[in-house]
Amino acid sequence: LRVRARGLSLDVLRHLRDAAWFPGGARAISLGRLLVSMADAHLEFRGDRAALRTTRDPSSLAPRWRWLTLAMPEDLLIAALAAQRGSDAPYDHCFLVTPQLARVLDQPCAETHLHVGSSIPFPVLWTNLARTLADSPPKVRWLRDHFPDAERYGGAERWLQLLQAAFVTRTLLASFLWRHARDHACDFERFLQHGLADIVAKIPSAWSPHQTRARYLRVVALLLGRAPTVEPSLARILYRHLVGPAARPRQCGMMEAIFQSDPLAAWFPPAPEARPPETRWACRALQYALGEGSRDALFARCFWQYQRVRSQLHRFLVEEPGTAGLEWFTRHYNRIWPLRGAVDRALHACALHTQSLDLRLGALEARVTPGSSWTLVRDEARRLVAQASRFTPATGQTRPEVGLIFHFLKEWQSPGSTSRRLHADPRNPIFGTRHGRWFHERARQARALATMLGHHPELLLVVRGVDVASVELATPTWVVTPLFEIVREASVRATSQMSRLRPAWRLTPMRATVHAGEDFRRLSEGLRHIHEAIEAGLVRFGDRLGHAIALGEDPAADAERHAVVAQPLEERLDDLLWELDRYRSGDLPVDAGRLESARAEALALGRRMYAPSARDERGFDLDVLVDARRLRHQPE
Repeated sequence: LRVRARGLSLDVLRHLRDAAWFPGGARAISLGRLLVSMADAHLEFRGDRAALRTTRDPSSLAPRWRWLTLAMPEDLLIAALAAQRGSDAPYDHCFLVTPQLARVLDQPCAETHLHVGSSIPFPVLWTNLARTLADSPPKVRWLRDHFPDAERYGGAERWLQLLQAAFVTRTLLASFLWRHARDHACDFERFLQHGLADIVAKIPSAWSPHQTRARYLRVVALLLGRAPTVEPSLARILYRHLVGPAARPRQCGMMEAIFQSDPLAAWFPPAPEARPPETRWACRALQYALGEGSRDALFARCFWQYQRVRSQLHRFLVEEPGTAGLEWFTRHYNRIWPLRGAVDRALHACALHTQSLDLRLGALEARVTPGSSWTLVRDEARRLVAQASRFTPATGQTRPEVGLIFHFLKEWQSPGSTSRRLHADPRNPIFGTRHGRWFHERARQARALATMLGHHPELLLVVRGVDVASVELATPTWVVTPLFEIVREASVRATSQMSRLRPAWRLTPMRATVHAGEDFRRLSEGLRHIHEAIEAGLVRFGDRLGHAIALGEDPAADAERHAVVAQPLEERLDDLLWELDRYRSGDLPVDAGRLESARAEALALGRRMYAPSARDERGFDLDVLVDARRLRHQPE
């Protein structure tokens, strides 16, 4: 609390702490009772749906709920409220809108800018991980490359072991609850002494039953913090032995198949309306912990340590509130995709399900990265069509219109690259040019998209646009311009072909979106990126700018807020050259003092960048630099 205290005394902070941890002035409270108290303060049931309480001011309750669910998964709170009621877990999504807003959202709504890979609900990702860790867990080296922040949990290897130990313990807890329903005299400690031996006896293993049981207890002790570490592959082997191989290949591209693949589905089958086994199990576990198992200390400790690991992963993947900047979104997005696994085959189904919560979804614009071959691009478009055709909207609603946008991702360097060399470094031993590797990889994607349109022009029904996104500052506009030209020309040819084959469809060429002016160091840099997209022809009539936050900034306030800004030399030079070009073109008025100041600074920076020796300065012309910046954006 200290960083938010603003001068409050320690005594006040202690009272705030106690009020949060001990509601109603209690001297002691179990974590289960605390969770129920938190859920009850925010939620109520409307039929089988959890919703924000209507007895409190929604303007204050909704932000509190948002902060709370950024710190922990909302399905755990919903399960706690259901456990208090003594019923099965309801639908695992909280209904957020007020009755007045619900009437407005009953009209068809459009989601016009969805990055599909980031639209996976955490319960779906976690459920998929329950099967993935048994079948094909991620490699430690791969995790180390993609999850540098795993060091906060003791490193990538220990983090993976904690995840596997959590799922081993989860399976044992579920088995215990199933047995306890028949034998109420048993507690979890006795189950580990006797019931685990019965389970181990049925599992084929190279170890003896006694050795196997001892190893399971070591893995549970790892989760409880009583064992510093275990053999690198032990937790994975034991988890695979415990849950067995997948019952069938996971090929169905729908969310139901993901829930059915959860090892808990044998005890807690997925209920209708996407109630995952995890939520049903958590509700049953809390009912036991709050009721007849209130004295079962080992069960409570194992359950809460499991929930601690689950919430840690949730917080690791979810962006903290108030975090501005596109690169932070990209950083969290890159944390999600290594864990998606089989969910990749159901991404569009997840997106349709998630975006239709609490509203009538009339249209969905999905954004994905194109594959490097035309068949991959074709299959992605067909996958969207197939999953959209199987999507079942709410009663009385029509199936939403869908469109697919393929976006080229900007990045400082290739994901997983062991080299620290940036794409902007011209010393690449293969390409020998600035941004050569990035352009080569994206040109393959652009040609794949163009080839797909040549073979299947009818897919223009769903493939509606191209975009450039992700780390805006990593790649300049002039590198992207040729990619858009490849795709635009192919879409015009495909449209012409379809106008002859299917004139009634009235197809139009693909449009474009450009993320520009969203992430910038100086306001002038953000404005230049926006104007360059127009100047280079990336954005034309009918196209869109993505976000373009720089257009809404107040220049005086921005200058006061950012009095000193670190900026690469070439970006500052391009800012000045773009400014001088606007003066020369008559786009902006200028007084003589500002013109001379900009020219002097641009000339000094240009000489520093391009003419390091006195001999190179002969014939050095500022107008040449102004023309060069503009000509770089014209591929011809």
